[in-house]
Amino acid sequence: MTDSDWKPDPNFRIKTPRLIISHLLPDSLEHCEFLIDLYGTPEFKTDLGFLVSEKKTDSETTPRPVGTVGLVRSRPEHDPSNWLPFPDIGYAMHATYAGKGYATEAARALMDYALANWGVEGILAIAAPWNAASRRVMEKLGMEYRGTFNLKNYAPAVVYALPGMKDLKEYEFDRFIVVDEEAES
Repeated sequence: MTDSDWKPDPNFRIKTPRLIISHLLPDSLEHCEFLIDLYGTPEFKTDLGFLVSEKKTDSETTPRPVGTVGLVRSRPEHDPSNWLPFPDIGYAMHATYAGKGYATEAARALMDYALANWGVEGILAIAAPWNAASRRVMEKLGMEYRGTFNLKNYAPAVVYALPGMKDLKEYEFDRFIVVDEEAES
């Protein structure tokens, strides 16, 4: 199967006590309407791969979307000069649901699932230095701050990694760092 043949499994689910993580389905009107609403909020920064929904209550028939979570990893065959050695965890909760711990809960569930089922050996988290909410989530996840860098396609950025991961230089992470030649002279 090639990447172009891949289709999301509509039955895929990761469940937590409060949330359900499922694929974003392009043919779901509810998913599309939610994404339009989420993308229109000033807090939204990036496109992520899985839908995060609150579990339904007894009176609800379908779960209510609250945000997105994803693990993004470019691959060397797509761009040999700009790929990460490990996936980057990202999350975006709609402002209506911010501050409820959903981003932490969803990211933890996806990270645990990826480490146990997908052969992922490490996970990074990259955010803008001013994004205090995102940094709090990274810290609640137990991730370790590795520094603030000017990165290709994302400068400047704070970088966090799972505990136990080696120094980022051992993963050739420095090839993503843009050196400001004027600052060095």
